[in-house]
Amino acid sequence: MSTKIFKPIFSAATIILLTIVNALWAADPVTVVTYPLMNRPVIRTPGEDFTIRCNAGASISNWEAQLKTPYNTVSLPITSEYIAETQSWTLTATIPADTPFELYDLYVTASNGIQDEVHHAVRII
Repeated sequence: MSTKIFKPIFSAATIILLTIVNALWAADPVTVVTYPLMNRPVIRTPGEDFTIRCNAGASISNWEAQLKTPYNTVSLPITSEYIAETQSWTLTATIPADTPFELYDLYVTASNGIQDEVHHAVRII
C-alpha cells in the first residue's frame, strides 16, 4: 500500500478511535447536581456543613443525600431551600462527626424519581 493512501486512512481511523474513546471516558454529565462535581469537589472535616446545588423545579421535595464508597455509606442530614431566581435548590448537608476520612461519591435523591450521583465529589479529611 502506498504512503499516499495509507496516511489518509490512518488519520481517519485515528479520529474515529479518539472519538469513541472520548465518549466512553467522558466525565459525569451534569444532570441534577451542579455542585460539588468531580472537577470541583468539596473538602471538609467531620462535623462541618457543605452546600449541594441542584437543578430541579419548585415542586420537588423529600431531598436526601448520601456519601458512598464501595464499602461504606453515610447518610447526611440536610436542609433544603428553593431559590426562585435561579430555579434551583440549595441543600445544606452536615457531615456526621464519625465519618471516616475518605474520598466519597455523592448520591442525591428527591421526589418524582429525581436522582443523581457524582463520583469523587466529597473529600473528608
